[in-house]
Amino acid sequence: MTTKSSTNPNKYLSDCQKVLVEAQARGDNKEISLAHAYLGYALFLVRKYTQGMENFDKALELASDEGEEFQVRCLGIKTVAYRDIKRYPDAYKTVEEILKIAEQTGNDGIRCDAIISQGNILQESGEPVISLERLKEGLAIAKRLGDKRRMMNAFGSMGDLSIAVASNDKAEEYLEEAIALARELGDKRAEYGYLGNLGIVYVWQKRYIKAADNFKQVLGYLQKSGEKDAEIQVLRHLVQIHSALNEPEKVIDYAHEGLELVRGKDNETAFIFYENLVKACYLLNHFKEGNAGALEAIELARAAKNEQKEFEFLISLGESYVVTDEIDKALGIYRQALDLARRTDKDIKAAYLTGRVGFALAELGNLEDAIPLHKEAVELARAQDLPDLEGEQLTMLAMAYRDLGALQEAMNYCKMAIDVFREAKLDSQETNINKFLKEIEALQTS
Repeated sequence: MTTKSSTNPNKYLSDCQKVLVEAQARGDNKEISLAHAYLGYALFLVRKYTQGMENFDKALELASDEGEEFQVRCLGIKTVAYRDIKRYPDAYKTVEEILKIAEQTGNDGIRCDAIISQGNILQESGEPVISLERLKEGLAIAKRLGDKRRMMNAFGSMGDLSIAVASNDKAEEYLEEAIALARELGDKRAEYGYLGNLGIVYVWQKRYIKAADNFKQVLGYLQKSGEKDAEIQVLRHLVQIHSALNEPEKVIDYAHEGLELVRGKDNETAFIFYENLVKACYLLNHFKEGNAGALEAIELARAAKNEQKEFEFLISLGESYVVTDEIDKALGIYRQALDLARRTDKDIKAAYLTGRVGFALAELGNLEDAIPLHKEAVELARAQDLPDLEGEQLTMLAMAYRDLGALQEAMNYCKMAIDVFREAKLDSQETNINKFLKEIEALQTS
């Protein structure tokens, strides 16, 4: 067994219970002790803490007959359990028990591991300064022992700490040390883990090409090792990196790979892939593919009852249909989005969508239905203090009345829009509406 519970704590608990029964049938004391420890961990994951503690106590009682190193192993599982449920003081106290064993036995290796573990716990609990002190203390012991693996662990933890406090230069320095040691040890898993962490540092430094190179190396390793959950996260990074590099073709490729793996597992990550996929497709004028992605994302959002994402993808799809001059489809999508905004009391979004429905109706030549919606949008924008939207809708009203030949009404709305834009200091919009007003005045005098 391991303390990796995948995404199904209840199944992990059931597996641990079976392992304990099998260990008891064989009668091996060490096996039984470990099985109780892992069962304690599994019970913590499902919030059965009293039962979990009973199993940890039993594990440590049995371990007391099996030597200090085995006791440390069981205490280590208990430490991880506390850390996973964010009971950091209890985790720290458990490591103190390990330190006592190290002092009693004079085992500097165990002492080094315990101090590094305390450094990690302190980092997780929001104590970066003390954490770094402990990690440096652990690193010093590892160097004195000449133990490259423990040195690697210390440098890696110091790198993680530096990422957490946004000390990018230090993070890069520590992670490069950890990577070099991992390569010396031939530990591929550790090497590629640190390469991924260094990739995150490069992203923060906006060194996107170096970040992409790191994550591509990690991706290759994960595809061979079959670690699908980690592969999904690396693909997410690659999608976002190539989006920042304005490389939409690569974004599309990696997004499709990610979606193949993530469907039915992690909706939030799926939405990230869909967002970048749709955006990249639209940038390349691949509207059919982009629209298909948006429709899939809308379906997922509805199934997940994620109204925010549903709204965002409806807007993207509606705007895409406008660009491709499929106004009737845009109108249908805008109406769905407006209905959603009204149902969820999103007044600002409702104001915007009311205007977009009016716009689509006007584009289809249905000015009589468009004008009331533009007027409603003006009132909604005014109520929400949205001068840019208010001025835009006044402009749409001016255009509608011009198209109907009601030039005086058109000029009145132009002047109202000018006042709104001027007061809000929206200079470019004010310039454009002034030009439009002059065009209408010229029509009236012709």
